[in-house]
Amino acid sequence: MSTGPLIPPCCPACGAALAEGASACAVCQVPLPGLGKVMKLDPSADLHAALAYVPLGGVVELAAGTYRLDRPLEIRHGLTLRGAGRDATRLVSSAAGHAVRYAGRGTFGLLGLTVEHVGKLWAHVLVVTAGEVAIVGCRFRDAFRDTEHPDMGDGVRIAGRVRGRIVRCELLDNGGNGLTLLEEASVALIENVARGNGRSGIAWLDAAAGEALQNRCESNGRAGIAVNGRAAPRLVANTLTLNVRQGLLYDDEAGGEARENLITANRSGIHMRDAAAPTLEANTVRDQAESGLIFEDRAGGAARRNVVTANRGEGVLVLDRAAPALEGNSIRLNGRSGVVWLGAAGGRMAASLVEQNANHGIEVQDQAAPTIEGNTVRENRWHGAVWFEEAAGLLSGNRIERNGDCGMAAYGDARPQFTSNVIGGNARHGVAAFERSQVAMRRNTVVDNGRLATYADTGARVEAAEGTASLKATAALKAPTAGGPQAPPAGEPQAPVRKGETYRFGPGVDLAEVVAAAPAGSTIVLAPGEYELPSPLAIHGDLVLHGAGRDRTRLTCKAAAGVPVLLHAGRGTLRLANLTLVRGGVAPGPVAVVAGGAAEIVSCRFRGGRSAAGGHAGDGLRFEGTARGAVRGCEVVHNEGAGLAAVGSASPDVFHVVAARNGGAGLSFDALATGIAGWNRLEENRGPGIAVSGEAAPRLNHNKVLANQGPGIAYTGAAGGVCRHNDVDGNVGGGIVVTGTAAPVLEGNRE
Repeated sequence: MSTGPLIPPCCPACGAALAEGASACAVCQVPLPGLGKVMKLDPSADLHAALAYVPLGGVVELAAGTYRLDRPLEIRHGLTLRGAGRDATRLVSSAAGHAVRYAGRGTFGLLGLTVEHVGKLWAHVLVVTAGEVAIVGCRFRDAFRDTEHPDMGDGVRIAGRVRGRIVRCELLDNGGNGLTLLEEASVALIENVARGNGRSGIAWLDAAAGEALQNRCESNGRAGIAVNGRAAPRLVANTLTLNVRQGLLYDDEAGGEARENLITANRSGIHMRDAAAPTLEANTVRDQAESGLIFEDRAGGAARRNVVTANRGEGVLVLDRAAPALEGNSIRLNGRSGVVWLGAAGGRMAASLVEQNANHGIEVQDQAAPTIEGNTVRENRWHGAVWFEEAAGLLSGNRIERNGDCGMAAYGDARPQFTSNVIGGNARHGVAAFERSQVAMRRNTVVDNGRLATYADTGARVEAAEGTASLKATAALKAPTAGGPQAPPAGEPQAPVRKGETYRFGPGVDLAEVVAAAPAGSTIVLAPGEYELPSPLAIHGDLVLHGAGRDRTRLTCKAAAGVPVLLHAGRGTLRLANLTLVRGGVAPGPVAVVAGGAAEIVSCRFRGGRSAAGGHAGDGLRFEGTARGAVRGCEVVHNEGAGLAAVGSASPDVFHVVAARNGGAGLSFDALATGIAGWNRLEENRGPGIAVSGEAAPRLNHNKVLANQGPGIAYTGAAGGVCRHNDVDGNVGGGIVVTGTAAPVLEGNRE
């Protein structure tokens, strides 16, 4: 051991030249507490004993090598431990609780070394509870956490009112978080890497603050960055990628700012829960396995000028009572709808671009009632904007253009208001009211849509109280009442036909022949009655098949073994509404199969699927292959297989479905299937209410799973996904049962 003066020639953080006697680097502002006496040690030294001789502000220079710690290293005053580089100098601890702890006055510095934990005793690596920190170029790894100590295992844990900086460090393979800030700690985190940690890469708790600049958080077991409690950090230009759950999670009452971050290839991008209300600005959120932005529970805050693109799920999902302000965002090329509101969600969306999404541009369900103003919604695969169930809200001053179905549409008992919008160039109707919906229109411009300016089913209504004269090129038409192709009422302008015609037929028709002959994009409207199909329906392109109600229009077919009553196998989109499909006879097989393209299925019933031992599954409705779609307000009952099944890489969204008294599961996800199942009722099935197997990973929210013979929700194999706020009660096989290597996220369920 030797001592002597040491004036480092350059900053250990950035390499800048240092003035003699400087207490901090003039370039990067990293404090330099070690400009006093220096103690030089090699691996043979007893660190515990040696540190007792180091004065306040002193430096301990650790030569290359491994320093073994069999008990925690406790440091009670400011000093600096400086290694020869994190690949050269290693402090290796087998102690329980923590490897190193600082709880003193002054600044604690760590420069150029690794601190790691070995063995199976639960421990953090570094704990700091007082003073300041200046940690540069270090590595913290392998902290251990077990089931009896779930809050242990952080690489770095900083509490109290600690201030300071952590720069260019690595936080690797810790059982808990890579780095945790809690209580009132406020530390700047700059250019660090948090990778492979069992929980989150970086986590803020309580009222912690500070900032994270240009860090990389990847391949962590939960979130890349998690902000909880009342924490409100500033997060700028970080890269959050390949994390098992969220790229960025805000929970509890968390806030703060997230700006210019790149969030890519996580399960979900940025997720706000509880009453979190951060400001999200100019982030890029892309290539998530599920949704880009999720606002849940009572979350709020603002999302401005973000790019939300190429996510496999929704671009933005707002559910429960969340009410964010969305402004100036680009939401495009997502695998489901661009923006979706569910539950009783609200809030406002303005001045955003919503384009080229695989389902609808804007989708509003349940009792949601957002205000949607001044957006451009174009070139989405289905409707530009659509309302379901009892949804309401205002759509004002938007441009809704060149979408693959209607510009704006409403189903169920929806009651939206459309004011001062420009609706043009959409493939089907400009504005359409289906089922019992009522649309109030004022001062809209509806021009050059593929069929009609406005359309309303019998029982639905479009009210154009003001500005009716502004409707251009096409005119309103009620549901068709005569056979053959439909035309507008006499004396009104003719609508250009771009994607097929509308036909109406009664029970005497050979429906299979009609479907085979219908041009792509045709609409077939079926009158009430019993339709005995001589052969199954095979659909290979875009088609709308619309009945008079599932209790009034019933299609029955005695299909051959393994052949479904209805098969959609093309690249187009099947839209099925208001009818019942029944498998008759004794031959085994499913009722309906979507094996390709997409399907939108509303208010239908599927029953009579028949199973055979070792053979065909008698599912009511099955999505397979890469099929996508949405199923809403349907019944899948009395099938010998599953009520509704998703297999292969299928990805259906299932809402407000009743799956009851089926021989298998009420709802089944298998293989690599994903999708969302929300607000469904699964009851009295012989199998589980919901079965998730293989590597399927759906999101299950707010379902009622009651009185099934198997478990309420069963996860087997390597299944995953999210299971939140489900009511699981009275199931013979148990509540939520997880076996094998399945690892779903379970939160807020009632069993």
